Amino acid sequence: MNTLLATLSRMPFLIILLGVIAGIIIGYRDISYIIPISIILFSWGGWWAITRCSNTPQRSLKLRHGHWIWAFTLFTGIGMLSATLSYPKEIDNDTLTTTKYASASVKSKETSANGDRLIVEITGFIDHNGSYNHTSPFDVLISTSASDLTVGDKISFPLDLKIIENNGNYQGFDYASYMINRGIRYRQYCHPSELHRYDHQSNWRTLSITIRDRLIEIVEKSHLQKNTQEFVITMLLGDKSYMPDETRQIFSNAGIAHILALSGLHVGIIIVLISSILFPLGFFIHRKIIYLITIVFLWIFAFITGMSASVVRASIMATFYLSAKILERQNDSINALLGAITLILIANPSALYDVGLQLSALTVTSIILFSEKLNFIDRYKHPRLYRIFSTFVISLIAVGGSWIVVAYYFHIFPLMFIPANAIVVPLLPFYISITIIHLILSSLGMNLDFLILIIDTLYTWLISLSEFLAFDGAIIENIWVSPITIILYFISITFFAIWLSNRNRHNLINLSSIICLTILSAIIMPTDKPRDGFIVQDRWDSNLIRIYENGCDSLIKIPHDTTIVYKIYDKQIVCIDENSISKSERKRDRQKSKNETNTSINYHYNCDYVVLCKGYRGSITHLLRHYDAKLIVLMPEIFNSKEQSLVREAQRLNVPIHSVDNNGALKYLVE
Repeated sequence: MNTLLATLSRMPFLIILLGVIAGIIIGYRDISYIIPISIILFSWGGWWAITRCSNTPQRSLKLRHGHWIWAFTLFTGIGMLSATLSYPKEIDNDTLTTTKYASASVKSKETSANGDRLIVEITGFIDHNGSYNHTSPFDVLISTSASDLTVGDKISFPLDLKIIENNGNYQGFDYASYMINRGIRYRQYCHPSELHRYDHQSNWRTLSITIRDRLIEIVEKSHLQKNTQEFVITMLLGDKSYMPDETRQIFSNAGIAHILALSGLHVGIIIVLISSILFPLGFFIHRKIIYLITIVFLWIFAFITGMSASVVRASIMATFYLSAKILERQNDSINALLGAITLILIANPSALYDVGLQLSALTVTSIILFSEKLNFIDRYKHPRLYRIFSTFVISLIAVGGSWIVVAYYFHIFPLMFIPANAIVVPLLPFYISITIIHLILSSLGMNLDFLILIIDTLYTWLISLSEFLAFDGAIIENIWVSPITIILYFISITFFAIWLSNRNRHNLINLSSIICLTILSAIIMPTDKPRDGFIVQDRWDSNLIRIYENGCDSLIKIPHDTTIVYKIYDKQIVCIDENSISKSERKRDRQKSKNETNTSINYHYNCDYVVLCKGYRGSITHLLRHYDAKLIVLMPEIFNSKEQSLVREAQRLNVPIHSVDNNGALKYLVE
């Protein structure tokens, strides 16, 4: 008990963060505002009562721990209130039936093979009489074909909102809850002609995206190779649409896909670069001023890269950490991290369910707790060896702190994560530095050949290394973990940290007990692993169908250059990976030509799914001549240009189509 109270005294943000998390979990639903406000008032009453009773030093000492109770209750109420205010409410049917148009502003735009996905904020309704009525702003997902809308555009469109629901084929993924956690309850499909732009409002978000687009133009005009440009735009500017799917999969299989997404790693590198540049100023100005300048440049970097959620989160965490140094609280790294997460969650409660925030918080916390304790090299006697070994230690700690969450969400674990990161991460600051230098010089009209050669060559080596490490079997797939096992695993990590601080027999017994309990839970606790059904997997390098039967799973690899039919759980699946017309199709064509007058004969092959692979070069119209399918499935290996044409044709013909690359794996799971 004394250890717990001492921990709370050193890290006051811990109890505050736990209260906010509890409040968000309780309050992220449609509840009355009165409940969280009542809890906040009740906590203030507790503070007043404890303060009034602490009128003597003896009573104050005795009641000092009661402050943790009212503080936890207060921030539970704050978390509930924030979650309740941001929870997407349902619109009454009268409003939907009497509204003709909606007025909204475009918040974000994502372009894919299926067209554009717009997140718009509806601010008002226009009824059939032409009257405009303001409403509390709420977000809606709009799917459309290619449009020329940009972030900041004010638009109006015919209102036909649909509540986001889970499709019967995708029971394995609760898409509706996922979108609710993003603050979106409704979606709508609009033809581009229905989206009327009537104004454009410039704000910090539009300015940020404009600057980022300008930087993308600078990269595209540089003399770097095309594939290097795609890598630089993705890694430094956060626009993933430039990176080919197969390249992203190579990085993912090698366990270094995180270098493609702007995140805490990039923010950390930027901090190191800024600190290195400002190092000479340390002889003339105080170190606190350098920390303050670093914070300013860090937020400039976040702004010019589009203010993505991951960069903003990492920048907030870094700002808290550097602020602790400015306030001469260097030993409060964990407390600064907890404070940053608390601020993020109060401002955006849905971030609690964001996988990126969870992984960032766990990874950074693990590194802070264990990086020095697990490095047995004396940093003062062997500083260079210490830094080299730290790379391996930090990679190991990052895996240990995050792998179980990755396994829970994505059911995979890349075996080459540690060696790949041990090689790539130390070289990344150098690569980013020379790339930034080249882009600055390129914008000034100077292209130095030796810099271009270094940047292109290093990227070629990176791809070669990733392909070497992304061999068959480099990823353990189909991992299923229960939430209880995850909780016990992190309790084990906590006990391990306690044992490292005080290696006595009692702590070792506790650690051993919780590890055994964690292993036992992993064996016996139920998980969400499907018992029966199949999944057409999201893999660019191979076409796989994973079949589940009584909890056991097996794989079917779709062969190349052929058309093959599978029957799985009474579902007929036709897989096509050939350019020419198959023999069965030729036979049906001949039969149809012989019996053209007999319209009662069905020459279509009835099936549930038609899965199109890379080898297919035909059209949707050609498919409809031979197959009567409930759904057409496009595999990720299909080239983007081909996929876009197939999707547009299917939409024009009103044919259901599912792009695995854009919509995720196709799942049919039997309840």
